[in-house]
Amino acid sequence: MPHPDGRRIEHFQGDDELSDYEVRLRKKMGERFSGNSLDKRVGGIMSSRHNYNNRMQFDLSEVKEPVVQRKYHWNVEKINDQEYRATPA
Repeated sequence: MPHPDGRRIEHFQGDDELSDYEVRLRKKMGERFSGNSLDKRVGGIMSSRHNYNNRMQFDLSEVKEPVVQRKYHWNVEKINDQEYRATPA
């Protein structure tokens, strides 16, 4: 489901180090940017930081096939350009 941009950051607020990093980043970037521009820039940098931390935490060098086989199969019916109905196959 769609959600506001702020929700992405809220999902990571459990990490004190990253919360502190965001506060320092927002303060430093606030010298040049404000409002929506500041929020978008901080959000992008925080997303990159989360990706970097995940790469450092998990060893992905042994991943041979990144595609996961589906456990469930669905019959998908298109209702209109924006709506679909899925039922178990």
